[in-house]
Amino acid sequence: MRLHIFMLLLSLKVAAAEHNPLHYEIYDDVVNPTLKLNSASMGGFMDAMKSYIVYTAIQNVPGTKESGVGYYYDNKSRSMKRVLFYRLSQGNPRQSNKALDFYIEGKGFFVIEIPGQWPAYTQDGRFELDDTGRLVTMEEHFPVLGENGYIYLSGGGVDVDRNGVIYQNGSIVDTFRVEWPKNNHDLKSFNHKIFYFSKEDWENQDKYRPANVGILQGYVSESSITKGYIGLVPEWKNGHEANVKMVKAYIKSMSLAVQAANPQ
Repeated sequence: MRLHIFMLLLSLKVAAAEHNPLHYEIYDDVVNPTLKLNSASMGGFMDAMKSYIVYTAIQNVPGTKESGVGYYYDNKSRSMKRVLFYRLSQGNPRQSNKALDFYIEGKGFFVIEIPGQWPAYTQDGRFELDDTGRLVTMEEHFPVLGENGYIYLSGGGVDVDRNGVIYQNGSIVDTFRVEWPKNNHDLKSFNHKIFYFSKEDWENQDKYRPANVGILQGYVSESSITKGYIGLVPEWKNGHEANVKMVKAYIKSMSLAVQAANPQ
């Protein structure tokens, strides 16, 4: 709302100046950069605030990751674009002593299946069995995939070695399917802990590779969200407020100049 009011006032001042003997030749050199700076500071503040809200809710959820915003110049539209990406740093292992909790040691994701039979990734290794004995994620009940497809277990004891091989009653059931993206920026997410490729990227097998990792049974991955990033919200807020004050000061100076040039 403040930005809309500012734009309206600025347009009125510029219109008055254009009908004045005093011509503002420095408009493009001063006003446009000021507007861009104010918009950028607002964008940064909003990004930090949204991250603060999300991170506050999920910073204790196993397997969750930070997101970030990058900027690049798009030659086609001749403008700066913003792109969301995820920081896939590894969370620390936390012992749970539950047979169906797993932690990936190294760069890798468990492969799961989201609705529509679409494969996705997660490091939240809290699993359980559904009514059919199929291994699924604890919160969403998405199937966990092995190298041979769905993983079915009976009620007996389950053992998993560091290579991800699943044993039950002394027999091999399957091996966890574990993969890693070649480029983190290709991944998308809807909750900061389940990640997926677009259809085009998934069909391009150059986008991902099998992961050489260790699997720890009875452990879960803590969130890798850092409190340090959450603490940036006041810094972005103070920076944006400083830019707003600068813009207000410029509007006041411009108004006084217009009045001096055309007192009536």
